[in-house]
Amino acid sequence: WDSFNGRIEAVESVQLRPRVSGYIDKVNYTDGQEVKKGQVLFTIDDRTYRAALEQAQAALARAKTQASLAQSEANRTDKLVHTNLVSREEWEQRRSAAVQAQADIRAAQAAVDAAQLNLDFTKVTAPIDGRASRALITSGNLVTAGDTASVLTTLVSQKTVYVYFDVDESTYLHYQNLARRGQGASSDNQALPVEIGLVGEEGYPHQGKVDFLDNQLTPST
Repeated sequence: WDSFNGRIEAVESVQLRPRVSGYIDKVNYTDGQEVKKGQVLFTIDDRTYRAALEQAQAALARAKTQASLAQSEANRTDKLVHTNLVSREEWEQRRSAAVQAQADIRAAQAAVDAAQLNLDFTKVTAPIDGRASRALITSGNLVTAGDTASVLTTLVSQKTVYVYFDVDESTYLHYQNLARRGQGASSDNQALPVEIGLVGEEGYPHQGKVDFLDNQLTPST
């Protein structure tokens, strides 16, 4: 067997950033706490977004009222156009207005959906199970969304970890030759078992397997 020095990294690591701008109203966890997926970690002041949602909902209600009226007018002219009591031009205008009113409803509904999303985004939740680092932004501070969004905290998963280690070219070729002769596993088609020991531990009590090889070799090593 061969031994190598490795470095441990989390399988999942997430930098948590705000998706809407506003002032941090509350930090809902303690530094270093283990958190669950979906748990609210930060709360952004939602008053502006709640008002925007109510405004969008009111606009949707108006659009529905206008659409109902436009449809009634269109239905009325449908009956009158056949008796020449209204011109065909007016009939077409009424039908077009009814179609446009339905489009206005869809646009207003989209605005409501967007406003609801923004309101939901004022609750910044954990996307994974893991351990949260310290809060980099605290209550009362302004955060902005977009490309320049500040990192609120970092989450790392803990149940499973990756161990990365470098293997020299001759050792790699040695194991490949063993695999070709049927004397060992090859990570190309079968997981190569490894044993892992941490600093301060006796022996190598943790079991793992090689599930990935980089696609390049470094001849100098």
